[in-house]
Amino acid sequence: MKAESAPTVVLGAGGHAFSVIAALRADPRYAPVAALDIDARRWGTKVAGVPILGGDALLARLIRQGVRHFAVGVGGIADNAPRRAVFERAIAVGLHGVALVHPSANLAGDLRIGAGSFIGPGAIVNAGVRIGRNTIVNTGAIVEHDVRLGDHVHVASGAIICGGVQVGAGAHIGAGATVRQYLRIGAGALVALGAAVVAPVRSHTAVGGVPARPIQAVRKAKS
Repeated sequence: MKAESAPTVVLGAGGHAFSVIAALRADPRYAPVAALDIDARRWGTKVAGVPILGGDALLARLIRQGVRHFAVGVGGIADNAPRRAVFERAIAVGLHGVALVHPSANLAGDLRIGAGSFIGPGAIVNAGVRIGRNTIVNTGAIVEHDVRLGDHVHVASGAIICGGVQVGAGAHIGAGATVRQYLRIGAGALVALGAAVVAPVRSHTAVGGVPARPIQAVRKAKS
């Protein structure tokens, strides 16, 4: 670890944590020194070479040891509530969420990205995009000009969001899905894998198919 690198804890040690750790190691500002996970079977092992020390109960100890930054290693398959809960617990104890960009991502110079968000390998994010807190733009996703992504959103691998789209907080855009330009995707909505969205999607509604049509209501997360 370089002297100027801030020690950083990774919260969640599943598959998404591997990409997060790779991005941390490529950024000289941060150094992943520990991971925490709710699954006790992982304690005492490593994820991408980072020791998994235990569960969230260790956050206070890590803070006493000088850790001030965190990255969320929890992904999201349809439901982004677990990732949101991890993020909010860390913020509540005074940690600072780092905004991470994988070095292979292609970004416009005027991008704004919120705390705790992650842009994955090979993603393309174009001009005028605004990304909220704790949001994922995953591997190979394309986010076109002037898109607005709210907090706790997941744009899954290979998804395409065309220009001017607005995506509400907690929404999930499934892998390989396409959203037509200038549409609104409501808060907590779910766009299924491979869907072609050509009309606005209401909040807390799941859509799928080509063209996408409503499938079911999505349970609202507790605020």
